[in-house]
This record gives sequence, C-alpha cells and structure tokens, in this order.
Amino acid sequence: MRDNGLAQAVALAAQLGFTIACPLLVFIGGGAWLDNRLGTVPWLLFAGILLGMVFAGGAMYRLSTLQTRKRTGGTDPKAPYKVEREREGAGTIRAVKQKRIRRGK
Repeated sequence: MRDNGLAQAVALAAQLGFTIACPLLVFIGGGAWLDNRLGTVPWLLFAGILLGMVFAGGAMYRLSTLQTRKRTGGTDPKAPYKVEREREGAGTIRAVKQKRIRRGK
C-alpha cells in the first residue's frame, strides 16, 4: 500500500493556504467595499487589512495547535484537572457560601 505522506502534505498546504487567504479576502474585500459605499477611501481598507491579518494569525494558531494535538495523541492530560479545580472555585462567593452551609453557619 502507498504511503499517504504526500497526500497529507498536500492537504496541509491547502489548509494553510485557505487559512491565510480566506480571512484576508473577506476583510480586505469588505473594507474596500465599505470604503466605496461610505466614501472613506483608504481607512476601512487599512482596517480590513489589519483585521484580516489578525484573524488569519488566529486561524493559523488554531490549525497549528490542532496539528500538534493530532501528533501527540490528544489533549493535555493536565487540562481536565485544571478545569475541575477552576470549577471548584475555592475563592468564589458561591464556594464560600457552600462551605458555610456545610458547616451549619
């Protein structure tokens, strides 16, 4: 059977391309369209460029962490404990009230 390494590399390259191109196209195109409609010629285009870069960077971050999780075999084993610990909320008002109720105060 053939190795799927080449297919995986092509799929990753396509994902990276779409991850960068789609937010940039949407925000730059939206900024240019709004500039033409509202008459604020360069400003909304610049805002679209900036927002497109921010959203493309965020999407790249999510894609890279997803690839890392796939490679390591799941999520961080410490995460559920951390979430449970935050839910307990040792210092929250609700936790303090529950402790008082348990003590009978």
